[in-house]
Amino acid sequence: MTLEELQAFFGVHYANWNEVERKIIRPVKDELDTHASRSFVYEAEYESLGKGRPAFKRVQIVVVDR
Repeated sequence: MTLEELQAFFGVHYANWNEVERKIIRPVKDELDTHASRSFVYEAEYESLGKGRPAFKRVQIVVVDR
């Protein structure tokens, strides 16, 4: 999912991936890991634009049984 797709899915508007990860993805994952029989794993993909930090491109989220 791209940042735009994540924002539409969750109904939020954060400026970047780091905010989405910090405010939504990690808390939800922690809650599911603690209290549910299913959780998810995720992997963010970045794109190098030359100088500086790579830009967030998309995230892959996979639901897993624990």
